[in-house]
Amino acid sequence: MVATPRDPTPPPTVADPKLQLEIAKLQLELATARAQAKPWRITWLQLSTLVIFFIASIALYYGGQAQRLRADLDSARARDRDHERLERYLDWATSEPSARERRAAGAYALGAEWGNPAWHDLMVPTLSELLSTDDHSVRVAAAGALARASPARCDKQTPLVERLFGNADTLAVGTVLHKHLELADAVAKERFTRDLARQRRLDALESARQDTVEAFRKGCLRNANLRGADLREADLRGAVLVGADVKDVDLGDADLADADLSDLRNWTAMRNLNGANIASLAGAPEGFREWAKGRGAIDDLDHEAWVQRKRTRLFAAPPAVGLKPAVGPVPRAPPARRP
Repeated sequence: MVATPRDPTPPPTVADPKLQLEIAKLQLELATARAQAKPWRITWLQLSTLVIFFIASIALYYGGQAQRLRADLDSARARDRDHERLERYLDWATSEPSARERRAAGAYALGAEWGNPAWHDLMVPTLSELLSTDDHSVRVAAAGALARASPARCDKQTPLVERLFGNADTLAVGTVLHKHLELADAVAKERFTRDLARQRRLDALESARQDTVEAFRKGCLRNANLRGADLREADLRGAVLVGADVKDVDLGDADLADADLSDLRNWTAMRNLNGANIASLAGAPEGFREWAKGRGAIDDLDHEAWVQRKRTRLFAAPPAVGLKPAVGPVPRAPPARRP
């Protein structure tokens, strides 16, 4: 048999039970003290798990930071591209008068940039000023771009629409109406003319006035301030004029078919309604139709008939004041004699 190692100092044998109990108690307290004094140890598996968790946490943190920085960089680059595009369109729209196609393209392209409110302070005055430029195509493009600032449904007046077309509550004048009134006043001053050069200027101003009407036609005129506007012969089919202020407005020979005139303000103070087409109005104040017919409005024309009537009146219009139509051959001055 193999002898088992024995404790060189075996505990002494104690016959007294109380003494044995005290010894067992002391041994238990000694084992507890040793266990408490023993340092905490972790296994290699636990240590490797903690290291991996620590490294993964650091990687996730810096990965998130890098992703956020990349997103910020992409956003900054997108803003720079948008700003460069806006500057390019503004440069096109305000280029030399000889580059009319470029100016028209720039004005039209600006109409797609209303989504950024920070750019409105640049776009609104630029497009409004282009309404009085000397080129018809540029004016039409600017009017179309201004009209695209209106919401598609025209169910409310946004701050941008109020800035363009005014407010009937506060009587604020929009930039479009301001430019339109400038041209209408210029037309009124040049209307009574006696020489051909001034007649040509009148024709150019009248064409510009009609182009500003295009901005009104396509825009949202809900609660708009239209006081004093010259909207003669304007095509306002289906226009939303709910709550608009039309005091001193000239709507002679205008087409208002299917227009919504609900809650129209100061309609009894309109300047002219002779020849206006009020067929199939979508809405109108009580008594408006009878009042308008008493002032020369027409309620039985469709759009084609209105266009034909407009053409007939245009070709039958008398010559301008101060210009006599030529009758027979124009006499020529005799040639100067040479000395």
